[in-house]
Amino acid sequence: EASAVDGKPFECFTSAQTDTAAPASIVSQPTTNITELLYPEPYAIPFAAGEIVMVQFHSVNPSAAPVEPTLDLVAILADGPVKPIGEFQFYDPFVYVPARGEGHASMRCAVPQDVDMVYMTTHQHERGVGFNVFLDPPGGPESTTPLLSAGSWEEPASKLGLTHIEAGSSFRIYCDYRDTSGVD
Repeated sequence: EASAVDGKPFECFTSAQTDTAAPASIVSQPTTNITELLYPEPYAIPFAAGEIVMVQFHSVNPSAAPVEPTLDLVAILADGPVKPIGEFQFYDPFVYVPARGEGHASMRCAVPQDVDMVYMTTHQHERGVGFNVFLDPPGGPESTTPLLSAGSWEEPASKLGLTHIEAGSSFRIYCDYRDTSGVD
């Protein structure tokens, strides 16, 4: 059973998707150095003929000036059999940040089966000032080196490349927030 680091129950592997949406999204964050997201062969997002696909595009704009982001999407069809990939997102929607104060969120999520990760990214909104993900081995000591780390919502981090996650491993996620606006 999954649990938050602070001891409160947390269901790690639930879907936020509806029955009418495809279980995949592509997230582009222009402040990272990844401008192209190509999965290593033979990994791919599988779609059935006639399936409707929802594409989500997030653009980070830490400035006060408006921007007009664009997305060019090119789908490359696989030539043969693929290893299907999906998405999971660890998300805590109940973070309280007091006016001119700090807030913290943390969770631990055990991985129920072997997983090959092909892409990882951080995602925070305004007030996010720290994000660390650790990967602890099954039955082993807690890792002291983050798997992925970001210093603020304005500069998300990402990692493209195959990382094998063994069943029984645990993700530990820590997020820090700070309010300077004076509004809860």
